[in-house]
Amino acid sequence: MVDVATGVESGVQIQPTHDILAGAFRNDGSILGVVQDGRGKVRAYEVSVEQPARPLSPPVPAGVFEFSVAGDMVLAASCDGRGRSYSLDLRHPTNWRPVRAFCNATLSPDGRTVASSPDGRTVVTSSLDGRGGPERALELAELEGLPLGVVEDPQIVGKLAWGDGGLAAIVAGRTRLAVVTVAPDGSVATVGIGESSAGYGFAAAWVPEGAELAIANSTHTESIVRSLDVPAGRGSVLGLIDEPIRDLVWSPSSDVLLAATPFSWVFVDPEGGWLQKVPVSRSRGTPVAWAI
Repeated sequence: MVDVATGVESGVQIQPTHDILAGAFRNDGSILGVVQDGRGKVRAYEVSVEQPARPLSPPVPAGVFEFSVAGDMVLAASCDGRGRSYSLDLRHPTNWRPVRAFCNATLSPDGRTVASSPDGRTVVTSSLDGRGGPERALELAELEGLPLGVVEDPQIVGKLAWGDGGLAAIVAGRTRLAVVTVAPDGSVATVGIGESSAGYGFAAAWVPEGAELAIANSTHTESIVRSLDVPAGRGSVLGLIDEPIRDLVWSPSSDVLLAATPFSWVFVDPEGGWLQKVPVSRSRGTPVAWAI
């Protein structure tokens, strides 16, 4: 963990053979860690700087997963192409419940619904309580208004982003990139964001309780960070970072954006000014979250 005001780093207490795959600060002040032990088993833990990590759940059933946390729900999204994913209710973390979702999945802000793309061209949503079947939220083949260079062969790239402003997907075509958003009222907006050759890695994050979207696309050596005003249909470049960005996270007050790379955390204000760069050792991914 990093104290943004002072730059002081502190580590939570986990065994040397364990790895934290994802993390989140909860409303009650506790810290959630999705932890893989030395035998490859993955569980939800309560982690702390002062106390040893305490397991909260049984292991996730076998599989290769990406993790998403929203409200009291944890999603372990399948990356094996078959959509065999699982959800965990932290209020009663006794078992992981099966849910169909794929590797690019994300939870709704209230933690009740999951969105994912089974084929890179369609986005479907489904309720975590198992009521009703999946519903189609976006179909690229039927979408009008994609920019030239995207419309010829559109594919959803990177993880979906879901916030109060809606559901967002970064779409790559033969030569161009675009962001497609589905607002809470179902309306769809599309904004071009540059050449598809400008990146192989992508990240997006909604401003809390807002309609602005931060976007990063990265090469092997650098990243471009943008701010996109979805209702206005325009964006601006916040800056360049000389490292590939793995994740973007807004502070709860929306006044600082955290760009996480394999080597550092870069804090930037919404106007594009760099506030601080903190070197970190993150050889196994970038699980990050803000305290409230």
